[in-house]
Amino acid sequence: MISKDIIRFENVSFRYPNTTKKSLENISFSVKEGEFAVICGASGCGKSTLANHFKKALIPFGECEGDMYFYDKSIKDLDDMQSALRIGVVQQDTDAQTVTDKVYHELAFGLENVAFKNDEIYRRVTEMSEYFGLGKIFRKDVNSISGGERQIVALASVLAMHPDLLVLDEPTAQLDPIAAARFMDMLVRINQEFGTTVVVTEQRLEGIIPLADKIILMEGGRIYDICEPKALASAVARYDKDNNSAYPVYRSLPASIRLYKEVGDMCSVPYGVNDVKDSENAGRRDGRINPTLRRKIYASESAPVNVSEGRRFLKNVVEILRSESENEGAEKKSGGYESKYETEDDVQPLEVKKELPERGKPDFAIKAKDISFSYEKKKKTHEDTYIIKKLEIKIPENSIYAIMGSNGSGKTTLLKLLAGIYKPQKGSIKTTGKVTYLAQNPVSLFTEITVEDELAEIFATYERKEIKLPDAAIIEKVSEMLELLHLTDVRKHNPYDLSGGQKQRLALGKALLTEPDILLLDEPTKGLDAAYKAELARLLQEKQGQGMTVIIVSHDIEFVECVATHAALIFDKEIRVAGDKREFFMENRYYTTSARVLSRGIVQDALNVEEIVERIFE
Repeated sequence: MISKDIIRFENVSFRYPNTTKKSLENISFSVKEGEFAVICGASGCGKSTLANHFKKALIPFGECEGDMYFYDKSIKDLDDMQSALRIGVVQQDTDAQTVTDKVYHELAFGLENVAFKNDEIYRRVTEMSEYFGLGKIFRKDVNSISGGERQIVALASVLAMHPDLLVLDEPTAQLDPIAAARFMDMLVRINQEFGTTVVVTEQRLEGIIPLADKIILMEGGRIYDICEPKALASAVARYDKDNNSAYPVYRSLPASIRLYKEVGDMCSVPYGVNDVKDSENAGRRDGRINPTLRRKIYASESAPVNVSEGRRFLKNVVEILRSESENEGAEKKSGGYESKYETEDDVQPLEVKKELPERGKPDFAIKAKDISFSYEKKKKTHEDTYIIKKLEIKIPENSIYAIMGSNGSGKTTLLKLLAGIYKPQKGSIKTTGKVTYLAQNPVSLFTEITVEDELAEIFATYERKEIKLPDAAIIEKVSEMLELLHLTDVRKHNPYDLSGGQKQRLALGKALLTEPDILLLDEPTKGLDAAYKAELARLLQEKQGQGMTVIIVSHDIEFVECVATHAALIFDKEIRVAGDKREFFMENRYYTTSARVLSRGIVQDALNVEEIVERIFE
């Protein structure tokens, strides 16, 4: 039986008011009943705008062209009740979607609004609570639960309506890696057990690409390609050729797909093509890999999309290259490989050079000693209510220090303590410079009508402190920051009309304009695409080079590996693991990079795909 199209877009274009550039342009695609589709692309490429067009009540105000169908009925003409019941949307900002005080009220809210009877509401709310394991937080205030728990509540409240189509806009942005994996597992269960069609827009692609039936690649408001996961390596390779640059979210793709493509680049072989014709210029770019060897590497391998397939591909490449080296009498060239696949590597931690501080100068930017904190206001606080307990941490001056941990582990609370926003009930905190804290929700900072006014507002705050700058200097500083953050094109836009990633960048710009000695960032990569994450890493490293200390709370392991000098893991109310970044990730088995998981026991001392390729071809 052929599945029907549950959603179909035909030549859809959309332009926001007072703008000349279209946010969506000639969008055409379909998703069939029961499919799991992933929409990916750079921040600001139109993913969220497209997701909002799936539901009548969420279509933004502006100029819209083209046709959109739910089954065979126009989405615009759908009855409000049918739209509410059959199309469920979990938005990027779950705070904006939360409308009640208690978890159980939130689960029942949608059902009450479509006039379900009390007995049916109780039944569905109970069923959803049991299915998602919400019993422990069922009667809690929504504001008191973690970001990950709030994401689950938002999903459960939508699924209580029993929709045919579930649309999620970057649902893992606020989740730690383990919670994100569990959330994706839930989506797979919903898709497979109930036949619910799932469409997800996402920046964190490592865990979701292997689950998908269909990948929709967007760029600049258009659809570049639609493919299956195993064809993704070919699609991004074709983008390279068409645009002479990498696909904007390439670095967010699964490590296995990037490894397959990078090995192909080293071999100069068409990706996914087995029958490669010989030529004088074929082979590895430095000439050491011949066409025959290329065919061996790609003879039986399709593009791997998960860790298991990636490890099999890597073992095959290593074996072929080792064999070739031995045949050429160059055994030493295989020295970058592990002696046995199944053994753990014995990697010695890199030595960290410790420079002694100048006499009389502290060797830290922030130091917390034996601090404890609870949100309870009672004089005698019960031990169980402490969020942070007897925690100690020393942030080296001029470092980029990443603090990681699960949702609800106390990371944000610790950051606010270090910033001086909260005061510990016990212990002490010392800082050695001006501190600026950037909250997790950038919208909380916005007060102005336009993006450029939002940045200029920082100097108005300074003026109240009698720090005055001429208007020309303010305009110059604002323009420089807009260019640095790639926001020049939206300088006249309302901050609330920006994409999630653009909002995050704007908030970062405001923080940087305060010129802090110590910058504290809470989930700075939320909503950012891979290309801008790389830009952000370079920016933070540049600021570090100028003497700034940066402290990051983040769930983004790949970003931390890229940018940090030190990393720490908070667990059970205190810092349990901390140290040099490389040592931290090498020693961890689960809280480590995807490339490390893929290459463990096969290639030594590799934390990212580039290092894997470097080791196997050295």
